[in-house]
Amino acid sequence: MFEVKDNEGDKMMPSYRSVSSVPKLSIAYSSSSSRRPHNQRRLSALIVDDAPENLFLLSKILATRGIRVELAVDGAEAIQKALAGHHDFILMDMEMPVIDGYDSTKILRENGYDRPIIALTAHRQPKDHKKILAAGCVAHLTKPIDFELLFRTISKWTDVDVKDRIDLG
Repeated sequence: MFEVKDNEGDKMMPSYRSVSSVPKLSIAYSSSSSRRPHNQRRLSALIVDDAPENLFLLSKILATRGIRVELAVDGAEAIQKALAGHHDFILMDMEMPVIDGYDSTKILRENGYDRPIIALTAHRQPKDHKKILAAGCVAHLTKPIDFELLFRTISKWTDVDVKDRIDLG
């Protein structure tokens, strides 16, 4: 689970009942985005996690880098949205109900999904890393997430520099 702090630095735990209750992000994008160099283009991500507070925090963090997000609460929804959408990458929780991240990733790869899938999990053992890569993920980040490492990983696999870019709209 991610740690969230309010403006005074006190820990807080957002509590959302479902993804539909996660606030929609409203970010204004400049019309000049179509003229950006390839390494500065806007990215789109699919975030898959069964914990609404993780979806909320990741969507907010990615939005600060100008990344558009779509959310999924389980592997079945992730498969549907990934195959129907145009995401540049997926952040995939590996332990979820319905269809877990391992099987979701395998199914996506079997169906021709070739964009980066980055695993997010609390599992830290070498055997877990091997299992994650064998499922078809390109990288494995452990929770709690090191956001600078997340941005470096996204930049590496998308060829778009999001490491230092802050875009608050």
